[in-house]
Amino acid sequence: MSSKVELRVFLLPGKIPHSPQRFAETIGLVIERERMKTELDGLRYYVEGTTDSLFERWFYCEDLGSQLGPIIKEYFASEQHKTGKPIPGTIPENPPFAPDAARKLEDPFPLAKWLTKHSAEIHQEGSKRLFDLSYQSDVTVFGRGTSEVKLPRAETWLWQLEGETAVTTGGKMVKLKPQDSLLLRADSPYSLTRTEGALTLSVVMDPGICLFPPFFPIPLSAPSSITFLYPLFSSLPFAPLFPLPSPHFSSLPIPLPFPHSSSLHLHFLIFPPPLLLL
Repeated sequence: MSSKVELRVFLLPGKIPHSPQRFAETIGLVIERERMKTELDGLRYYVEGTTDSLFERWFYCEDLGSQLGPIIKEYFASEQHKTGKPIPGTIPENPPFAPDAARKLEDPFPLAKWLTKHSAEIHQEGSKRLFDLSYQSDVTVFGRGTSEVKLPRAETWLWQLEGETAVTTGGKMVKLKPQDSLLLRADSPYSLTRTEGALTLSVVMDPGICLFPPFFPIPLSAPSSITFLYPLFSSLPFAPLFPLPSPHFSSLPIPLPFPHSSSLHLHFLIFPPPLLLL
């Protein structure tokens, strides 16, 4: 990779309308996750100068590159495009999801600066997430050490940033050098052995895990405790917020209120998840 290239990282939360636009002479790597059969993507055009829907189509996304083009062509050939006015009855009264107007987006950040800032922590702890648990996707940088991983429902994309990492899966071993990448299929247990100074980026987008809701605020006027019911799975690629027992349904009583806080933000997992909203 050229030293002139500044790689910036951004993770889009769910339910955020977006229209990616790239500047001239730039390259973007976009990683899309598999959709569950219950999920729909939407393409929406707005009435100029408003947030009112002019034209929209909802579809199950299997191949965005081939599916999006025909819908865009349909819009530009439509009466709505010619007049700038929606046609009654063509806009769903209850779309598959409503955009999240409350969430604040994080700014893109330079990956190199992030690595420099957190390098000592990464090598000491073995890994560090780039984003918190309010995101469904798990983006982690691994430092020196060894990891054993098994993800039955999700693929894993590895990108070697620095040093060397040995990846062993299915009885075979491959070595990743800087700028090498490797896609590991779902339900393919693997191990990572990372040399001194090695940094390996791992991207996991499990469609079967949903953080819902990402934050559950509990006011101080709540009861003295709540009970937290959750199913646990040993294949989860990340550490839970609280120490958890072996995989099975369990409950966790949490005393409330907590001092010095007007609310408690709890992360929790639901599986099987409700409808996942993009």
